[in-house]
Amino acid sequence: MSTRSLHTLPSELIYEILDHLDEVTIFLSCRNVCARLNAITDYYRRYQKLKTLNLSYQRLDSHGVQRLVAALPQNKTLLSLYLQGNRIDSQGIRDIINTLIQNTTLTTLNLESNGIGHQEAKYLANFLQRNRALTTLYLTNNKLSDEGTQHLANALVQNQTLTTIDLQGNEISDVGIRYLADALQNNKILVRLYLQNNRIGRLGGQYLADALKTNRTLTVIHLSHNKLEQQGTQYFARALQQNETIVTLDLQHNQIGDQGILHLAKAIEGNKTLNALYLQDNQIGHAGAQYLADALRMNKTLTILGLQNNRIGDSGADYLADALKRNKTLIALYLCDNNISIRGEHYLLYGLQKNTTLTVLDMRNNHVTNDVQKLMKTILERNMH
Repeated sequence: MSTRSLHTLPSELIYEILDHLDEVTIFLSCRNVCARLNAITDYYRRYQKLKTLNLSYQRLDSHGVQRLVAALPQNKTLLSLYLQGNRIDSQGIRDIINTLIQNTTLTTLNLESNGIGHQEAKYLANFLQRNRALTTLYLTNNKLSDEGTQHLANALVQNQTLTTIDLQGNEISDVGIRYLADALQNNKILVRLYLQNNRIGRLGGQYLADALKTNRTLTVIHLSHNKLEQQGTQYFARALQQNETIVTLDLQHNQIGDQGILHLAKAIEGNKTLNALYLQDNQIGHAGAQYLADALRMNKTLTILGLQNNRIGDSGADYLADALKRNKTLIALYLCDNNISIRGEHYLLYGLQKNTTLTVLDMRNNHVTNDVQKLMKTILERNMH
């Protein structure tokens, strides 16, 4: 289709051609060809209704990035832009970010797996300090490291819109977490923070926990696959005794052990906001299960407890079963892969018979029987009504 023909083709025919193109082609290839085509696509229904543009894993080269950069300023409909897995180079990231600084509609930006390092983090920090629309930023599996995290942390102090930031898998150590924790003590907007698969140790846990003592907006924090261990968990336990906003805490795979659970359980007893606690794969034995069971008798808010891939065994199941007789809030309990035998299964069945709230009890990959599982299923279904 030549530029000259676009000046003479009837609008109806151009609309018919657009009907046979996907949204990505319309956005990247039909904009800025000529003024007439821009005007026609501006009134094209699919372009007007375009809220999400997914360019993930499209192998965008520099030419593709420039077409995107050229098309973005005229668009007033996009709410979400997904660019993960494109390995966009530093200049491309800079061009995209600079184009979006003045954007007033985009609320979600996904830059996962693009090799973003500390230099590109500078561009993002500048963007976060100036943009007034973005609420969600995904930076999963990049290479921010501590230096890049410092740039972003500085921006979070001033940012007034971002409620969710995903920094998992970015080689962030305790040093970078300190910058982030300092920012959290001043930030009044951020609600959800994802930090899985980094290099956060006990000291980083202390920095974050101290921030949670004063932060009043963060409600969700994910820290799975780090190395908080017993000491780092103890810091979080102290924070939970003061914090009144955290509703979801993910501490999976942190080498917590029974002693770390002891501190956490004591904090849970009196906590009035925590709704979901994920403790999968933390070397929790029957003693840790006992500590948690004691907490469940006192706690009035926890609805989800994840204990998969631990080693609570039959004794731990017995403690939890006894807690279920009294607990009135827990809805979901996950006990997969905990070396629970028929004996422990019967303990849980008995506890469940006296419980009226639990609707999910996941016992997969234990040594359990179909007959008892059917009885449990009947009780769980009863509790749903």
